[in-house]
Amino acid sequence: MFRKVSVVVLVLCAALAAGWLAMRRADIPYAELEPEYVSDASQFLTLPNGLKVHFKDEGPEGAPAILLLHGFASSLDTWDGWADSLADDYRVVRVDLPGHGLTRVLQTTNLTTGGMVRFVSDMAGQLELEEFVLAGSSMGGHVAWEYAVEHPEALSGLVLVDAAGLPDGIGIEHKRPALFDTLSNPMVAPFLRSLNPRPFVKSGMESAFSDQSFVTDDLIDQYADYSRAPGHRGALIELASRDDLTNEEAEGSLSALSLSVLVLHGADDQIVPLAHSETFIEFIPNAELIVYDGIGHLPQEEAMAASLSDLRAFLDGVFAETENPQPEATGSEFELAE
Repeated sequence: MFRKVSVVVLVLCAALAAGWLAMRRADIPYAELEPEYVSDASQFLTLPNGLKVHFKDEGPEGAPAILLLHGFASSLDTWDGWADSLADDYRVVRVDLPGHGLTRVLQTTNLTTGGMVRFVSDMAGQLELEEFVLAGSSMGGHVAWEYAVEHPEALSGLVLVDAAGLPDGIGIEHKRPALFDTLSNPMVAPFLRSLNPRPFVKSGMESAFSDQSFVTDDLIDQYADYSRAPGHRGALIELASRDDLTNEEAEGSLSALSLSVLVLHGADDQIVPLAHSETFIEFIPNAELIVYDGIGHLPQEEAMAASLSDLRAFLDGVFAETENPQPEATGSEFELAE
C-alpha cells in the first residue's frame, strides 16, 4: 500500500513539475521590447538613482501641464485617448511607473506608495513641472492623492479615476481582487516570477472592462510582454503583496486638501468599488464626482469621449482660476457677520 501511495505521489509531483516547466517563460530583454512598443513620442531619462524611465511629453511648450499616472500592471498606454486630444491645448506628460511598461526597476527601487510619491516628485523635478494637474487611475490614483497631500503647493488640481488607497472602517469595505491574493500568496509567489503572465493578464483585463470587446489578444500580448521585462514580475508580486495599499490616516489628510478635485468612476467597476469615490468626495472639501453607468475600472478607455469631455471642463475651470486668481479677502467689508 505504501509503495502504491509513493508511486502516486511521485507521478503527481512529476506532472506538476512538467506543468511548471511548460508554463515557464524567460524575461524579454528591453532590446526586444523597445523596438516593438516604443513610439515616436517616447522619451527616456535616467533619474539620479540610476532608474531609467519611459515617458511621453506632448503638447505646446509652455502650455498648462497635466501629469498622468496609470494603475497596477498597466502602462502609460492607458491614456492614449486622452493624450491624443489634450495635447492640442495642454502639455501632457505620462509616465510608466517603476516595474511597468518600459520603465526599469532596480533592486533598490522603493515600490511602496511613499516610494512612488518620491518617484513622481523626482520626475516632476527632472521635467521642470512647477505647477500642474495630477491625474491617476487606480493605484496611480492612490499615488496621486498621496502626492497631493504631501505637495499641495505643486498642483493646480487633482483628478482621481477609480482611485485606490482608502482603508476599511471609514464607511467602505475594501474589495481586494482575487488576482492580488494569488500574487501575494507566499507559497505561490516564488513560482510566479518565472511563469507565463499571460493568463493573469487576461484575467485582470477581463475584470477591468465591462465591455469585453476591449480585451483583445493584441492588448493582452502587449501587457504580458511588459510583465516579462527584466524584474517586472517580481515588482508586480511585491506591489500586490505590500501592506501599504490603504492609508489609515486618509480622512484627515484628504480633508486638508484645498485643491479642486475631479473624481471619476465607472459604476460597474469590479476592482475598486464606487463607494471609494463616494467617500473621497465626502472627505475632500472641493471635490466633484462623476459616475459612468455601464463602465468598468478604466473609464479613460471604456468611456473615453465622455470622460475626456468632463476632464476638459474641469481643466478649463482650474486653469482659468490659475490665470485669474480671486483676490484675497482683506478688511472688514469681506468679513461675514455673525
